[in-house]
Amino acid sequence: MIKRISVRNFKAFRNWSTLSLSAVPSERLQGNIAAVPGGPVYKSAAIFSGNNVGKTSFLEAVEIIRKMMAGGDIGRLVEPNIHSKSGLSEFKIEFSRLGEKHSYAFGYDGGEKSLVYETIDGKRHEGGTSRLKRRDALSTPFLDMGRHANVLFMDELKPRALDELSWLLLESLGLRIEPGSDDLVSLGTRRAAALVPYVTEALVEGHSLFIDEFDSGLSFSLTRAIVSLFNNIDNRSAQLVFASHDITLLDVERLFLGPQIKIIVKDGRDASIVSLEELVNEGEDPQALFLQGRLGGVNRSALSKFLVALAKKRMEKGNG
Repeated sequence: MIKRISVRNFKAFRNWSTLSLSAVPSERLQGNIAAVPGGPVYKSAAIFSGNNVGKTSFLEAVEIIRKMMAGGDIGRLVEPNIHSKSGLSEFKIEFSRLGEKHSYAFGYDGGEKSLVYETIDGKRHEGGTSRLKRRDALSTPFLDMGRHANVLFMDELKPRALDELSWLLLESLGLRIEPGSDDLVSLGTRRAAALVPYVTEALVEGHSLFIDEFDSGLSFSLTRAIVSLFNNIDNRSAQLVFASHDITLLDVERLFLGPQIKIIVKDGRDASIVSLEELVNEGEDPQALFLQGRLGGVNRSALSKFLVALAKKRMEKGNG
C-alpha cells in the first residue's frame, strides 16, 4: 500500500507537494485504516479543489510514477511547471509491497527527455537507463507495484470485460445491464460498468486505484458505496484515491476521517496539497465551507451578485 507520493516542478506543482496516506490511529471509522510495514495507512483519500488548480496534474504525476516503475516510457508525459526555469521534474513514492517497505524517486528532464537520476530504496543512481528495466531481484517490488496500480481518467475510460464479481457489484449498486444494450443505458450507467471491473480487481488483488473526476456521470449513492467498499474492515490492502467535486463526499462524520480529505490550493504560480484539518477549524462544516467558495467550491454569494447584475442588465436591455 502507498504511504506517500510527492512531486516537484511538474505542471501545476512548482515546489515539492506531497499526498500523505500515513494514518493516525482513531477510535472512529477504524475500517478506514490498514496496518502495514512502516506504520498504518489510510485505505482511501479524496482530493478536492477548484477547476484548473491541480487535481488532474497530480494524478498525471501518479501515472508517470506508475509507468516508470512498470518499465514504461514517460518522456512525452513529463511537463515542467511553466513558471520554473528548470526542466527537471522530480517524483517520489513510498509504499509497502510483499511485506516490505520501499521507496523510489527519480528526476526527469522534460526538455531533454532524459532520466537525470533515480533513487531506489535510498541508493542513488545517476542518469542513463532506469535500473528497474533490468528485471532483476532489485526491481521486483517496484515492477509489481507499477503493474498492479491503476490511474483512471473517467472521460477516457474504456470498457473492460465484466466478470461474475463485477456483474454482482453492478447489481448490488442497483444497475442492471443486459449484454449488448449499451445504446439503451445512460452515460452514467456505462461509466459505472466501465469502472466496476477496476474496482473489483483492486479489492480482490489488493491493488491501488486512482481515479480522476470520480463523480463524473455517477450518482452520489454509487460513489459513496464504492468508497465504503474500500473503507470496509474486511479490506486489508486495497487503496482508493480519487479527485472529485461532489460535495456529498466531503463527509467527515460517516465516510472519511479528516486527514483522508485533501485540498489542492493554488498560490500564484504554485499548487500544494493540504489536509482538510489544516484549513478547517474545529466545529466548522466542510460542506458549508465548500458552498461558501472555500475548499475549491463555487462562492454562492458571489454567484447571487452575478444573478442580480444579470437581471438588471436584462431589464435595461428590455427598456431600450
